[in-house]
Amino acid sequence: MTRVSTGTLPQRQSNPVSSAGTAVLEPVTIPAPAMDEVRDVWIEVRHLPDQSVVTIIEVLSPGNKRGDGFLEYIARRNAILSRPVHLVEIDLLLGGRRLNMGPRLPEGHYYTFVSRTERRQFVDVYAWELPRPLPTIAIPLHTPDPDVQLDLAGVFAETYERGRYRRALRYDNAPPAEMPAGLIEWCAKIGSR
Repeated sequence: MTRVSTGTLPQRQSNPVSSAGTAVLEPVTIPAPAMDEVRDVWIEVRHLPDQSVVTIIEVLSPGNKRGDGFLEYIARRNAILSRPVHLVEIDLLLGGRRLNMGPRLPEGHYYTFVSRTERRQFVDVYAWELPRPLPTIAIPLHTPDPDVQLDLAGVFAETYERGRYRRALRYDNAPPAEMPAGLIEWCAKIGSR
């Protein structure tokens, strides 16, 4: 949030005309507005003992899907995809721009995209719609290690409880994203529990 201090500005003596006849204006120094902090958060799966990055897991945020943030995310995404690293992108947002995956995506409200190092020309797409529960997705590791299964529903439930979101989130209000009418009714039922 931007904060600007209001109050009396310090007075300065100004010399409006120099000896050469040109105007000289002295600045008044005021506090600069605070910048909004933007934090990019991701998870890296590393190989031991050398600590090399194997997989990067990105959970897309509203900032990743709108305006300049979308363009910045695409640049970061392209940089990751140019490295020998797996990329898992989890999109649990109804709003904002979807990643351009070329052909039409399968129907869904939410998506997870898994880009494997050894198969860059393909992307595994997990798509699901509400009210289906969050799925379990495969997180790739170094060959010959098998994929690790990530239970998104379990992670979401534990984060919700540990983060005390029940106190902070208001499910009795209308959802902030546009939703089909049937889903709004379903959300209202879930929120009343």
